Amino acid sequence: NITSLNGEDVVTKETISALGDFQDKLESISLLANPVSIIDIIKFLEKRTPVLFQSNISAESTQNLLKNKELESGSFYKLFSEDLKTLGIAISLKEVKTSELEALLDGIEKSFNSSFDASKYKLTINGFSVVFSQVNDFILETQFKSFFAAFFVAFLALWFFIRNIKTTFLVLIPNILPLAVLAIVMAWLDIPLDVSTAMITPIMLGIAMDDTIHLVYKYKRTKGVKGSARIRIDKAMTYTGSALLSTTIALVAGFLIISSSAIPSVSDFGILCAVTVFIALITDIFYLPALLKNFDS
Repeated sequence: NITSLNGEDVVTKETISALGDFQDKLESISLLANPVSIIDIIKFLEKRTPVLFQSNISAESTQNLLKNKELESGSFYKLFSEDLKTLGIAISLKEVKTSELEALLDGIEKSFNSSFDASKYKLTINGFSVVFSQVNDFILETQFKSFFAAFFVAFLALWFFIRNIKTTFLVLIPNILPLAVLAIVMAWLDIPLDVSTAMITPIMLGIAMDDTIHLVYKYKRTKGVKGSARIRIDKAMTYTGSALLSTTIALVAGFLIISSSAIPSVSDFGILCAVTVFIALITDIFYLPALLKNFDS
């Protein structure tokens, strides 16, 4: 919607000319399609009854005609308000990624500012796409807060379980590495951070923690066994290794099935989860035992 800030009517030659320029710019954007506004009504009337737009016809008569034409059409979307203070443009939008949507909305704002005087007119973009973009930003913000809260709670839970601050930090490192690999894979495959991919981090943190706790629990139970940390971790790996491998294979297979989805965001979610779960297993089998053997006393 384009609203007059000074209370003047928007159905004037100056405004219509600016609206036509703005609509032409919208039509040039490949992600947008079929923009419809009062411009289309005017073009239709100019072809059917060109006498209405001659210089000797008053602007008031033209405005009344446009009002009557819109009322007769009974359209769901109004092209202008009854007080003629607001104009509307209906636009179809192709399915795009969240990052592309935000860039598209910024492009529409820039096109508006280049066609209209921002001190006299205000642009308001409505519709599902705008709501989705706002909801996506809100979810991303809350997901970041939730992740740090979950990480802090996980650290406290591990520390309470292990009762050794040094071992707790050692155990946390292999759980952070898969998340770092996740960020690298997203950057490499050019996968944007959106609603679906933002949920991966806390989920993967929980799965990685689950594998680690199983291994560390058995390692802790062997504390009474005589021998070095190397012997104890070998016993723990012998006991839990096959279970960790089996659950990881099942999870990776499940996420790979999800990755076959035709919806890009769902497919990205499945691929990233499968890769992260596999990396979590690698760090638990190779990196965590190496840390415990060398640094845990």
